[in-house]
Amino acid sequence: MNKIHAGILVATVLAAATIPAFAESPEERRARWRERYQAWQAQGSEPVVVTGEGSVQSEKTDTGRTWTGEGSRTSPRGTGTWTSEGEAIRDGDSVEWTADRDGTSASGTDWESSTTGSGTRTDTGREWTSTTTGSNEDGQSWTTDKSGETVRNDDGTVVKTHEYTKELDSGATVSGVKETTITKTEDGATWTSEGTRTGPKGTSTMTGSGSGTKTEDGRVWTSEQEGTTARGREWTASAEGESKKTDSGRAWNTERTGSFGEGRNWESRGQGERVRSGDGASVNRSKERTVKAPREKPQSRPAVQAPARRK
Repeated sequence: MNKIHAGILVATVLAAATIPAFAESPEERRARWRERYQAWQAQGSEPVVVTGEGSVQSEKTDTGRTWTGEGSRTSPRGTGTWTSEGEAIRDGDSVEWTADRDGTSASGTDWESSTTGSGTRTDTGREWTSTTTGSNEDGQSWTTDKSGETVRNDDGTVVKTHEYTKELDSGATVSGVKETTITKTEDGATWTSEGTRTGPKGTSTMTGSGSGTKTEDGRVWTSEQEGTTARGREWTASAEGESKKTDSGRAWNTERTGSFGEGRNWESRGQGERVRSGDGASVNRSKERTVKAPREKPQSRPAVQAPARRK
């Protein structure tokens, strides 16, 4: 079941040890949402295009695996870069990992973070936890605690739960939870998900569903999502993708589209490949996102003439 699910949910990193390699820092996440917000507010402006790429190389060891990674993200604000390295050590049904990341945001701010985590198999699946601490040269710092659980039920369904809490040095706290239920079918699997995110501005919600089908040399999948932001704005998104086996591993591509209010929409295309080499492997990814806000700028209000003064 894990193998089927991993092929279907291409955009989701299921192996806990690989999460730190591609995870965003708070600096990167704030920049991404700032650009999207600015694009939605850019009435009558050109679409905003954001591109990104990254690669991670891993090697098996006698006790587990090590990895290194690097990547970049380019937007109208500039280019941000990141590097990472980590190690996972297995001991029977348990695994522990550490990862260090550092980079420079598009605005030129240097940041760094460190992650420690552990996971273990259970009678019904597996569970894991991790803690990430980070800071930047502007003196800001943050701590993120994550935990997850996979449970295989007697009816054949698999339930995956992911929770996190992020605390900023300002005292603000952001927390979220997401639950996905996967049901195996004759030719693949279907899934439903729901989640919430609570922060200083309120609580946002999301629901989603999707299905994946086996093909001769891989899988194809589609999904739909919708939700409401903390400020009450509704959004929708849809995606489709496919993955195929190659002589040296696997390759995949995805296409996503979404809308956020009247006249505001976005689309993204991503692709990647996993190449095996001896006791190691490399994962390469690239993505391009275009945010459009084709509304015209509102006309300035005409001047109001003051009434004539009575004589």
